[in-house]
This record gives sequence, C-alpha cells and structure tokens, in this order.
Amino acid sequence: MFSLAGREYNAPAMPYPVRYARTDDGVNVAFTELGKGEPIIYMLGLPWSNFSVGFGNPCTSRHPQEIAAFARLIILDPRGCGLSDHGVEDLTLDGFARDIDAVADAVNVERFTLYGSADACRIAIRYAATRPERVNRLILWLPSVSTERLRGDPVLRAIAPLAYRDWETYVRTLSHAVVGGWDADRVAYAEAYADLVRGGMPPEEYPRFVKAVASHDVGADLAKIRAPSLVMTREQAAVYSVAVVSEVAAGIPGAELVCPPGNWLMPCTSDDITFEIAKFVGASVAHRPALAATDVKPLSAVAPVNGHTDILSQREREVLALVARGMTNAEIASELIVSHATASRHVHNILNKLGMSRRAEIAAYAAITGLAATGRAG
Repeated sequence: MFSLAGREYNAPAMPYPVRYARTDDGVNVAFTELGKGEPIIYMLGLPWSNFSVGFGNPCTSRHPQEIAAFARLIILDPRGCGLSDHGVEDLTLDGFARDIDAVADAVNVERFTLYGSADACRIAIRYAATRPERVNRLILWLPSVSTERLRGDPVLRAIAPLAYRDWETYVRTLSHAVVGGWDADRVAYAEAYADLVRGGMPPEEYPRFVKAVASHDVGADLAKIRAPSLVMTREQAAVYSVAVVSEVAAGIPGAELVCPPGNWLMPCTSDDITFEIAKFVGASVAHRPALAATDVKPLSAVAPVNGHTDILSQREREVLALVARGMTNAEIASELIVSHATASRHVHNILNKLGMSRRAEIAAYAAITGLAATGRAG
C-alpha cells in the first residue's frame, strides 16, 4: 500500500525501475523505460501524469506496453506531476522542456521520437521547434495551440468549476468524460483514469499549476517544426475536437492528421492509436498482443456519451434536470407537485442507477449529456 494525493492505493509493484534525472535548474524528474528499439520519449497529459500508478492497472498499462513491443519507450512525469518534484517555480514551456533534456541525457539518447499527450503536446511542440537537432519524429495525441482554444467546449465548461468546489466529484466526472461516457464497459477505464488524476497532484497544487499551463501558447512554434509529425484525435472527441486538433496539424509543415472513430480521450482504450504510431515510426505490428487475464476488453468505436440515460425513467430525467439547476429535494418536490419523500427517492434512484455518490456528479453529467435543460436526451 502507498499514498498519493491523500489516497491509499493497493496496487501491484511498479514493474519497471523508477529513475531520476536532474535538470539544469535543479528539478528531479522521474522516469522509467521499457522495450528495445528506436527511442520514444513519452509525456502523459498535464497534470495527470504518474507512470507508477498507470503501470499498476491493465487499462492504463496496455498502451505503453504495446509501444514497447516495437520501441524503446522512455516515460517521464513532468515537473510538478506524479513522482517528480512538486512545488517547482518554473512551470513555463521552456521549464518543462528542460525535463526532456535531462531525461534524454540520463539515458544517453541524442535523437529520439517525442510523444506528447493532451496539454503535454504543447511542451513537445515547443521542444521540437527549439531543439530540431534532437527530435527525429513528433507524435501528438490530442494537441491544441493553447488552453484558450478549449474553453468554449461545453463538456469542459461543465466539469472545470468542480475542481474548485468538490475535488472528488471533479475527478470522477472528468474521468467518465475522458473515457466517453458512463456505460458499464467504460467503468474500469474511468476508475483507472481517476487514479491517474489522483496520483498526478493533490488538489491544493492544482490551481497554481492550471494557471501556469493557461499561459502556454505554441501558435508561433508550429511553423518552426521540421520533424515528421503525426497528429491525432478521435472523430467525436470532446474538448480536443477535430477542429481544435486540425489547427495544430495545419500549422506544422507536412504533418499527418489521423482521426479514428470514437469519442474517448485515452489512447489505451483501443489498439488503433498504437497501430498508427507503429506505422509512423516504421515498425510492424501485425496483430494485437495477447491480453492478460486481468485485462478488460477494448471499447467499441461507437459509444455515445449519453448511453447511460436509457436506464432512467422519464420522471427521473426530469428530476435529473432539476438537480442540475441546483434545486434541493424540497424545491424539486414543489416543482413536480410530489412529496418530499418521493423527490428524495428519485434522486437516490438516479445516483444508484448512474453509479454516482454526489449530487454534483448528477449536475455535471446532465450538462455533459445535454439533459440539463430539458430532461431529455439531446
């Protein structure tokens, strides 16, 4: 058992050795490596990076282990995240770029493929633009030019405020949004991602980190990239939509844009992202590796975010919409002309059916699925 972000975990032992590299500004950066072949340095999305937690769950360990079947994969926790030093002063793009330099030097790699995910893509873009002599290829999963491009997304608008009001509700809701829904097939992936979030950083560190990341903008860096680049999202992805990601691809000379079907934001929920990466680096992956007995099945391409609402009655959908408007049980009873006990029972049933424990989760779920306004699936 070990503790991260105030939560106790019973996870398998880390299967790969944890090592540390020290940056030129004195930050200790945690990393590990697995596999053989062309080196790929991989950064998970900020700030939800903790490779030790990720390797403790088959849902999140699958993707890096599949890449390690054809490459030497070096995974790092950027400064302020996971097992690396927290409370770091410099959270600029250039500060994060120092983390990559330190890890690459520690493993004696002069040139490598750089792979960034979500908000870490901006670090990868800045690095490739300012250190072209070190980057052979660039892989970007869910990139955006800046956080400004993401703020108009309705899913993000529904979830983001929860981080400052109810951390655990934020973690749970974010995780279900990332895996594309609340249906039963996605529960294991959502729980695995929630553990990554909890292991990335404690809630008290989050506001400062997010403020720093909000200043990251790589609009001026895109045209400077000379490395062959693979840019990816999914066709129905929330937040990191095709339009948002296409802006990045259009700005990088010769970049390849790939948008497979689906709406989940984890590359480990299907093997198609791994196959695209293998093809891009010139490796051959003929078939999906055998899954461990403890593994879970990959998600299908088509899975709407509101796929869970069919288990709610029409009355429960109406109650859900009223909860989303911030009404108490007494106010719901008055609105629907039912007893307080009946209103309470409806709320209790909604929580049970959706696998939730807090009213705030219901509100966020309603906003994400489009039920908040009408009580009907949109």
